[in-house]
Amino acid sequence: MQKYRNFEKFLEIAEEFERKGIYSSVEFVDYLENLIEVSKKRHRPF
Repeated sequence: MQKYRNFEKFLEIAEEFERKGIYSSVEFVDYLENLIEVSKKRHRPF
């Protein structure tokens, strides 16, 4: 159940970014992928 709530929250955040014109849904995914890569390079969670 927690995974479902986490996914629901993720979608809410993505929709908010799109609504505010910050990132489209595709750009939001790219943004997250970039955060993951930077985090891996620094060996620290973001």
